[in-house]
Amino acid sequence: MGAVTRCSCKNLQKVTGLYLNYGISSEDILDMSKRHPQVLQYNPKSLEAKLDYLVEEMGREVGVVSFPAYLGYNLDDRIKHRFEEKRKVVGEGMTINKLLSVSAATFSTRSRREEANSIEGDE
Repeated sequence: MGAVTRCSCKNLQKVTGLYLNYGISSEDILDMSKRHPQVLQYNPKSLEAKLDYLVEEMGREVGVVSFPAYLGYNLDDRIKHRFEEKRKVVGEGMTINKLLSVSAATFSTRSRREEANSIEGDE
C-alpha cells in the first residue's frame, strides 16, 4: 500500500495510528482515503496539530470524514486565519468545507460583506 500512496510504510503506519487514536475507525480511514488519497501521506505532526485545532479551537468532533480535504490545508495560513475571521462575524455555525474551499479572493469579498452587514445590524 505504501507504493500506491507514494509514502513510506513507516509514515503510513504513523498516520493510520494517529487517526485511530483520534477515534476514526478503519472503515472511515478507508473512506477518507478513497475520497482524498493524500490523507495517508501527510506529516503526522502536522495532522495532529490540525486535528487538535479542529477539536479544541473549532469545537468540532473528529468528523473529518465528511471533508477530508481539511487535512490538506495549511493550519496557520488558511485554517486558523479563516476560522478566526469568520468566527468574528458568523459565530460557530459554519461548515468547514465552505470555510476552506473558496478562493482567497472570494473569501475576502464575503468576509468584508458579512462584516459590513454585521456592523449595520448593530446600529
